[in-house]
Amino acid sequence: AKSLQFEVALRDMEIAHLEREQRELEDDVARWAIRGAIKMQMLADGLHLTLPQDVLFQSGSATLKAEGVEMVTELAAEIANEPYQIAVLGFTDDVPVGPELAKRFPTNWELAAARAARVARLLQEKGVRGDRLIVASFAENRPLMPNDTPESRAQNRRIEIRLLPMEEPIAAVPSAGGGKETTRKPGAPG
Repeated sequence: AKSLQFEVALRDMEIAHLEREQRELEDDVARWAIRGAIKMQMLADGLHLTLPQDVLFQSGSATLKAEGVEMVTELAAEIANEPYQIAVLGFTDDVPVGPELAKRFPTNWELAAARAARVARLLQEKGVRGDRLIVASFAENRPLMPNDTPESRAQNRRIEIRLLPMEEPIAAVPSAGGGKETTRKPGAPG
């Protein structure tokens, strides 16, 4: 029973920390939030940030726009030192990839994955540890809205970044020089 109480207490502490982080993020990205560019929501599994693809990418592209680079760079500065697993998830609407785009991205799976990977790569370039990042594609399979109007399709095209409490320590990758492996506890400096 003590073990369960301890786990519940730890989980409560993690949720309280995530809630504090959400308040800080809301302050720090206020200019994006005012424009409706980032939506934040605290859910049972962690803090979810939703970034619309229109701000990040041109239609049919996995290259970040200047505005998207700026947004992700600012976000990286806020989350780089937080002790959480960071999942970057790509979503599309249900419109099939056009014939020209299909040469590069055969389906929405590949397009959403490439976009999520580009955001994750920029987060890493800006200081987020790569061993804390997860990239996934959901393509058109988890729409927020029915895909029946241009406006609702636009809401379904998005990148979600989820800050998730880490359940296990991250094992360091051995260095190229044959260094020993170490294990870092969640919350320890990285």
